[in-house]
Amino acid sequence: MKLICALHGSPPHPTDTVHMTATFVRRLILQWSTTTLEVAASFDPYLSQIYSLINAYNPTTIYLVSTYSDDVDSRIETLRKALISKGIRPPIFVVARVNPQNLEQTIKAIKDSVSRADIVCISGDHAILCAALAMEATKQRKTICYVIDNRPIEERMRNPFQDLKVVSLS
Repeated sequence: MKLICALHGSPPHPTDTVHMTATFVRRLILQWSTTTLEVAASFDPYLSQIYSLINAYNPTTIYLVSTYSDDVDSRIETLRKALISKGIRPPIFVVARVNPQNLEQTIKAIKDSVSRADIVCISGDHAILCAALAMEATKQRKTICYVIDNRPIEERMRNPFQDLKVVSLS
């Protein structure tokens, strides 16, 4: 990394000016690196929704609620590798696997995920999870967003890393 500092005029102590500039930039980087933002969402097996949330918010952690029992970890690993290859810092992924037939377990996982998140995404393929996320986010007064993806399933599978429009609802 290289910092270039252009001095205007003739300051009395140019090295002090450069040092102050470098200190300011370092402080900004440290503040940015300690900032946290956490997002809760339902697991998107096509990955586009999660990819778009990462691009829109740059979260440090994503809490995913999933009704899928298998292949979730390998899909997340595929997403993580794609993010790294594009120079994007991958967040920490926390997955709560739920059985939609077990309402108590599902509600508990959603309450826990929403309570930890700053932003809750209420879009996805699983209507029950999306509705529960929306109700809990409203109850906990969280910021709510929605990812718009009108593409057919075949297109979602062919192009999972397409940046989609993320709309903030509150």
